[in-house]
Amino acid sequence: MVGSILLAINHGSALLSGTMTAGRWSSALLTYPVPYAVNIPLADGK
Repeated sequence: MVGSILLAINHGSALLSGTMTAGRWSSALLTYPVPYAVNIPLADGK
């Protein structure tokens, strides 16, 4: 859910206009694992 919201905020206009470059796609793909990776240490209390 968080990844989708961040994707829409950060890349929504490029997605809708069809102007996604390779660099933007790689950034967009990282939008999903980063919140998960940040949450793991916080959930463990470390």
